[in-house]
Amino acid sequence: DEETDLGATMGNDMVITSHGFATSYYLKENSEYYDEWGCKWKYFRNPSGSYTEVIERPLEDEKKLDSYKIPDPYNERRYEPSRQIIEKYGRDYWIVGAIPCTIFEVSWGLRGLDKFMMDMVSNKDFAHALMDKVMEFPLAAGRKLISSPLKYILPLSGV
Repeated sequence: DEETDLGATMGNDMVITSHGFATSYYLKENSEYYDEWGCKWKYFRNPSGSYTEVIERPLEDEKKLDSYKIPDPYNERRYEPSRQIIEKYGRDYWIVGAIPCTIFEVSWGLRGLDKFMMDMVSNKDFAHALMDKVMEFPLAAGRKLISSPLKYILPLSGV
């Protein structure tokens, strides 16, 4: 049954609901798609299956930062899956609200790793402005999740 959480099926004590950039990895069945952040993703096949990779980035040109809009973290529809998970599993499982991929990964995704790394060294004002803008999403989403009946909020980042 596709509606059953894999962790619950495997006997885990918790069920995770995620918000943010990481939920873009496998959004569509098409081989290429745009996510709500403006990144264009593509599926690539390999011997063990497939994976996705960003092939176009909305902030490759740093001049676009001022006009760039992050997805609306206050849109109530984005939290509906969490409400459904809480309703379905909340009495029997520890529900965790995860916000994977926060500042570093999203900045990298929007700009490109090579450009973002160089920005942090030689274009610090831009890098700081980008990270400030990106951080608006996990801060707002975290506040929203804190006000829900989740047991734990898990902000995840590679840095």
